[in-house]
Amino acid sequence: MCHNSRNQQFKVYSLFIKSAENGGMRLKDRTGRRALDMQRAETIALEVLAFLAGDVARLTRFMEVSGIAPAELAGVGDDRALQRGLLEHVLSDESALMVFCADSGHTHEEVTAAHGLIAGSHGREWND
Repeated sequence: MCHNSRNQQFKVYSLFIKSAENGGMRLKDRTGRRALDMQRAETIALEVLAFLAGDVARLTRFMEVSGIAPAELAGVGDDRALQRGLLEHVLSDESALMVFCADSGHTHEEVTAAHGLIAGSHGREWND
């Protein structure tokens, strides 16, 4: 399967323009310093997609493992199952997770909390 990486990156980055709906749910660290709400969790999932799209091999692997077609990626802003899958994918690959965290400034715990929130596990807490 051939992908035009520039075109794919443009499509992914254009997803950031579309604002995610805020589900009103929040995860807080024990001190209350910073909250992870649904909008922020969705944004992290979009950042994971952008990270994967930045490397054709990573994106291709995700699509092969998940069975997702390129056209389905455009709906990531509204598709919690796809958001969950993106987060699960990066969490399952320690080296990709380390690179994503280094590039994005997110912590492993924050990515895990975003996954938990999107997957419906609201009781998890994380610390910055």
